[in-house]
Amino acid sequence: MTSFEFGAKIRQEEFCLDSETVFTNHGSYGTAPKRVIHFQRRLRDEMERNPDLFFRRKYAELWESNLRMVCDFVGAKAENTVLVPNATTGTNAVLKSFPLKPGDIVLATEHTYVAVQNLCKEVVRLSPGVDVMLMKIALPIHGDEDVVQRFTDCLDQHPNIKLAVIDHITSPASILLPVKELINLCRSRQVAVMIDGAHAPGQIPLNIEQLQPDFYTGNLHKWLFAPKTAALLYIHPKFHDVIKPVITSWGWGLNIHQNFARQGTMDPTAYFSASESIAFYQDIGGIEAITKYNSTLLDKAVDHLVDVWGTKKLPIPKAMEAPFMKLVLLPDLPGYDKNFENAERLILDVFDQFNVITAFACVQGDLWVRLSAQVYNAWEDYVKVERAITEMRKGSIDK
Repeated sequence: MTSFEFGAKIRQEEFCLDSETVFTNHGSYGTAPKRVIHFQRRLRDEMERNPDLFFRRKYAELWESNLRMVCDFVGAKAENTVLVPNATTGTNAVLKSFPLKPGDIVLATEHTYVAVQNLCKEVVRLSPGVDVMLMKIALPIHGDEDVVQRFTDCLDQHPNIKLAVIDHITSPASILLPVKELINLCRSRQVAVMIDGAHAPGQIPLNIEQLQPDFYTGNLHKWLFAPKTAALLYIHPKFHDVIKPVITSWGWGLNIHQNFARQGTMDPTAYFSASESIAFYQDIGGIEAITKYNSTLLDKAVDHLVDVWGTKKLPIPKAMEAPFMKLVLLPDLPGYDKNFENAERLILDVFDQFNVITAFACVQGDLWVRLSAQVYNAWEDYVKVERAITEMRKGSIDK
């Protein structure tokens, strides 16, 4: 294994990030290392040199080899897993295929990713008589048992719930949910479970076969260093004949691999670079070294911001905090009411004024900064976040 120095050095040597910009929002889009980008570029060159040979002969070989590496990494059987462009696509495939009838309910939570909440609403529109329920998980949370009890009460009170959409790590609140317990609970009530693990691969250890969900989707481009448009979708064998890709194409009526692999003509090189991204992840130390660096740095940053701003971190137990993403309550900022629109506006305002990229969220009526830590981050990045918000707190910047 090659020796790497995390922080500014690995950023300069291994990543393409703009040297003039502070990046503390890896969680939204991720970024691929130079070597992965160069690997993908070589694949694209090969594809363009002989497109027919690439798609007719090379494609299937590369799909299978990369799928098997991804499955080894996340603990899933290849025969139950397909590659998809992103977790949103995976979730769409499941929810738009799952058999629902009038009176059935799809359960999500108020912490469910907004795009997935929108998907649930669209499923209701497409399926007359079907309803969606957004369950509240109020803060503070004292432990896993609070969440499990909330789901238990909801399932007992609403026996028509047939499908539950549960985040492994919520976005944007960055809460690590007890998915194994929730999967078992839902199974005991004959409720199918779709786990949205958008932020899981590369951030937490995974063994999907041991979890035994009905469905699991996770991005590779966020915490596993893959190029964008690379994700996985696990489908339990009992649903192989039920779940279809959003796009109907050449694989219609065939097995899940053929059905999902042939989605019209598209650039598949992000999928086929997964092997290189996993190799990079392992080469820099794997989950143990990456977690030690990212979590230590992020804990220090959170404590610093709480101390300087006089606010607080998200009121959840340490064991329920995502390792690489955490929230800190913002102080009151002149001109920014506490709502989703202003959280979104803050992202570009802070960048425009301070050349700092970070994420902001409105969670249960308050504005929070969501800090991410990746191996290219350094302590100085979070000091600059603190200083930017401190300046905005004075109300002295341009709007």
